[in-house]
Amino acid sequence: MYDGCFTPHPFTGLPRFICGHINQMRTGASHLAAHGSWRNRVASTLCPCCEQDDDTFSDAILHCSAKVEPCLTHLSGVEDIDPDATLWSSVSLLRGLAKYLYATRTGFLLAMLLVRASPITPEAESHLDCST
Repeated sequence: MYDGCFTPHPFTGLPRFICGHINQMRTGASHLAAHGSWRNRVASTLCPCCEQDDDTFSDAILHCSAKVEPCLTHLSGVEDIDPDATLWSSVSLLRGLAKYLYATRTGFLLAMLLVRASPITPEAESHLDCST
C-alpha cells in the first residue's frame, strides 16, 4: 500500500481523469478485479485479459501476458511500481504510464470501454505530448 504524503506526486500534473485513475490504482480502490471496493465480492479477481493472475495493480501494469506489447511500447524500462520506484518521480515515465493506461484501457469501467473505441483519445494525446 502507498503511504500518504503532503507533497503532490508528479503524476498530479497529468490530465485529471488519468491522475485520478492512477491514484485509485495506487490506493487499491480502482476498477481492477482484485480491488474489491468497486466490484461484487463474489466475482472473480482474475485478470480479464490474461486470466492467469489476479488483476492487481502490479499484474495490470507489469505482468499481464496479454499486454506485453503495449508495456514494451509505453513502459520500456519500468520494472517496479513500488512507492519508491523511479516511475513515480519521472515525468516521462508517468506520461508513458498514462499512454499505456489509455491504450490498454487498464482498470477502466466496462461502460467506458464500450463508449471509447479508439486506443487513445485525441484530447488525452495532446495533454500527454512531451513537447508541451
